[in-house]
Amino acid sequence: MRLLTRYILTEMGGPFAFSVGIFVALFLGTNVLSDLTRWSATYQISPLLVAQLVIYRLPWILGYVFPMSMLLTTLLCFGRLSSDSEIVAMLAGGASFKKLVRPALAAGIGVSFLTLGLNETLGPAGQRAETGLLNALRGGTPGGRRNVALLEHLPGDIRLGITAAEFHLGRGELKNLDLLVSHRQRPCILIHADRAIWQKEEWRLVHGQIWFDLNRDTGSSPPGRAQKLEVTLGRRRIQWRKTPAEIAREIAAPWELTALEMRQRIADKKARGADWRREIAPDLVELHNKYALPWTGFLFALLGAPLGIRPRRTSKGLAYGICLAIIFAYFALWHTLVLFGKSGGIPPALAPWAPNLVLAAVGAFLLRQAELR
Repeated sequence: MRLLTRYILTEMGGPFAFSVGIFVALFLGTNVLSDLTRWSATYQISPLLVAQLVIYRLPWILGYVFPMSMLLTTLLCFGRLSSDSEIVAMLAGGASFKKLVRPALAAGIGVSFLTLGLNETLGPAGQRAETGLLNALRGGTPGGRRNVALLEHLPGDIRLGITAAEFHLGRGELKNLDLLVSHRQRPCILIHADRAIWQKEEWRLVHGQIWFDLNRDTGSSPPGRAQKLEVTLGRRRIQWRKTPAEIAREIAAPWELTALEMRQRIADKKARGADWRREIAPDLVELHNKYALPWTGFLFALLGAPLGIRPRRTSKGLAYGICLAIIFAYFALWHTLVLFGKSGGIPPALAPWAPNLVLAAVGAFLLRQAELR
């Protein structure tokens, strides 16, 4: 590594650690503290529980903090080099402006890949662990999920509406299950069971019974103990074969899933003919978010480096102000476009990537202007 590159990366190390600390503190003081305040009014929150919640949520927080930190880092680093006339000395020594910015851009790419990896591993795992912990806090089974609701569309205008008081992926179990079979929007059969257990590639009911059957002439029979979940409608035999893994993907929040799991969920919805605007478009937006947001680390570095170079000595407060203004403008635009994307107003892929294109265009322009000074 050349001396100049090593020097600039070293200068960026301190501001980056400082920026990460500042933004993590802001997230903890707003996002986490507000949740803890709300939960403490209902549940008993111990210090150990607070520590667990912070640990589980920290990877998700870092997924936002790392890219934002690159913006403040480049503003502070290049602002200090510019104020102390080191930029002028480097340029006078024969270094081009591109060579000065190249280490920052390389660091931005590294941070983007780090964020991508974090969002695909520790981020979703931490969010799932937090959901399981909160479920136990509310009186449920640790690692489970309460109040599950699913809707299945089958050929022949048949719908299965499934609700359960609790779902546990590890156990392959649904508690207090209700299944409503409808034909042409007309309720036909309602089944209730204390539990449904996934065994041998099918759901088996424990203490299952039919509460009402408006299709009595079809020969529907009430499920017995540990009988498989199956009903007859006319001459058709209907079974619900959605696996526990598929249920977990469908009911999970987007931030609890990796990009691969989001792709599988979208494929599942397309296979069962889900409504594109109401169900598929929002998931496509969230899928592209998982790729678009991490790359803001590189784009913020591209934007921050030329903005940090100032002709005269200025205070660090200016860097903080510029940083906050850019972050606010970016996320305001991102949030607005994401809403349009989820509603089907614009293509789902365009919603998360359009703000990045704006950053790239502005950053490239500022970089070109800085070269011409």
